[in-house]
Amino acid sequence: MKRTLSFVLALAMIFGLTACGGNSEESKAPENSVAAEVSQAPDAAPEDNSDQPVTENTRVLKVATQNTTTTINYIIYQEFSRILYEKTDGRYKLEIYPNGQLGTEETCLQQVLTGTLDMLPVSTTTLGNVVPECNIFAFPFMIESFEVYNDFALDEEFRTALFDAIKEQTGCQALGFGYGVGRGVGNTKHEVRTTADLKGMKVRTLGNPIIIDTFNAFGATATSIPFKEVYTSLSQNLIDGEDSTISNNLDQRFCEINRYYTVLNTIFQNAVMLVSEDVWNSIPAEDQAIFIECGQLMDEYGFAMCETHVDEEIERAAEEAPDFKITNDLTAEEKATFVEVAKPLWDKYKDDCGAEFFDFAYGICEKYNEKYR
Repeated sequence: MKRTLSFVLALAMIFGLTACGGNSEESKAPENSVAAEVSQAPDAAPEDNSDQPVTENTRVLKVATQNTTTTINYIIYQEFSRILYEKTDGRYKLEIYPNGQLGTEETCLQQVLTGTLDMLPVSTTTLGNVVPECNIFAFPFMIESFEVYNDFALDEEFRTALFDAIKEQTGCQALGFGYGVGRGVGNTKHEVRTTADLKGMKVRTLGNPIIIDTFNAFGATATSIPFKEVYTSLSQNLIDGEDSTISNNLDQRFCEINRYYTVLNTIFQNAVMLVSEDVWNSIPAEDQAIFIECGQLMDEYGFAMCETHVDEEIERAAEEAPDFKITNDLTAEEKATFVEVAKPLWDKYKDDCGAEFFDFAYGICEKYNEKYR
């Protein structure tokens, strides 16, 4: 009964978000495209996996993602598909629908929760509206480096606790996070090295309350306009910058308007691969074990890709957008101006995450922070 009530309230929350037009940060649909807004695009088609033939023993599972086929996220999901097909001897094949073909992230999450979509990688910032424990990834500067993120996200005790919370509150099985990319801020005005440089800027952020408060604490004015409106808003001077990644700036061509980007690693953007409750309950226990193993392998593969991702994107930016200045060398003193105003927000929001869960997760995270300091 408790899970049913929470589930209904969660759906109401998501419907409210969708009605407000908030599509996923990770949507890679071209600006002004309606692909990510159509819940069931009539011409939607999965990517061709001709090297994975379908036999009478193959069960095909439909997966939706907001990513285009060239993004690191999509490549990681394809690797998950390959491993799963191989380890189950072709008993399961994933049909991955990229580029928001089946709807926005919020719409697709509704579909997974109600059993009309089989699987979905959903950002923890979106899933946090349903499972508050997922908001642990939104606490600014809790995870101090990618190395910490890697160990934290692979920690067996942490994974078990978070995935159990997801299962209890949604019925869905979580398999892994896939990737982890640090976020920073791009802008049209000037280089950002301290919070003083953000003072007075209007910055688009994710719609998560913790993140909005974080940028307000930095001295900026945070706004959570839909991601698909960022390019136009930058070009019309409606915003001065955005909380994003280097890849966002290159793939969405924000760098055509932005002239500066600072790597902050405020949070590490990721997504949870979910299997719907109906699908999971229909999979034999021995195959469920293989799914879980493949989720672990997906994370290990994805995190290995992410280890060099920032350096590779900086090199890519130098070729594609030579006038786009990327700052990745903040001093400890400069970084401290951000950390010192953000950390007090932890106490404000830890109850929203669940104070007991926050203390548990932070204890594990801090163990890895100390390892790399």
